[in-house]
Amino acid sequence: MTDLNILDQPVVTPNFELWGQVSVAVWAAALVKGQGKVPYDPKVHDRMVYAIDISVVPITLQNSRIAERSILQTSKEWKLIQESIKACGIQPSEIDGKYVRVKFEPTGEVYTNSSGETKNKTYMHFVKVFNSVEECEKDFKENNFNVTIEPAVESPAPATQQAQISTEYETALRFLGAAVRSATKGKTKDDLESIKKFVGTRIQGSPLMSKYFTEESDEVNELILQELGL
Repeated sequence: MTDLNILDQPVVTPNFELWGQVSVAVWAAALVKGQGKVPYDPKVHDRMVYAIDISVVPITLQNSRIAERSILQTSKEWKLIQESIKACGIQPSEIDGKYVRVKFEPTGEVYTNSSGETKNKTYMHFVKVFNSVEECEKDFKENNFNVTIEPAVESPAPATQQAQISTEYETALRFLGAAVRSATKGKTKDDLESIKKFVGTRIQGSPLMSKYFTEESDEVNELILQELGL
């Protein structure tokens, strides 16, 4: 095929794939006009729905940004995500904390963005679930030819319990940062109480974050003030 022949080929949009560790938080929400999802309060809201927050922190090798989705348990998007997780041989309730490979595929629905452009809605499709970060990194290297694959070396001694805790804490902190960024969008210092409540709800819904943080943790306060520029 000559260079000009490529002009006759159909246009295929490249799929973005992400390798990393996933965090899932489930929380009781209410849908409020003009605000979207807010923490459910039986004294204020008539109807409760379950919200699902999914974040994937990329492995260091990929050097990419964290991917985040916040969806309803009754949505078509969650149905597609759930099916893809099950196809990997694991129950959705077991996916939290796993190392995964995901890609973003069309849901079959469209939306109009703020510029008036029609865009395809996408969902986070789980391609693979790995038993360890090493397996995840190996798969990333095998599918990205510009990444140097180091020669096999003798396996290092098992990490100490303290080192494992430190790594887990750092991951939880990154997920917390994502939760805070989501909670502070469009907010000001006058919204501090509602922001903390929202972050606290997400912490309670995440097994990993709730292991290290509460709504009153210093890390929560520091991240909120940082995002608000205070």
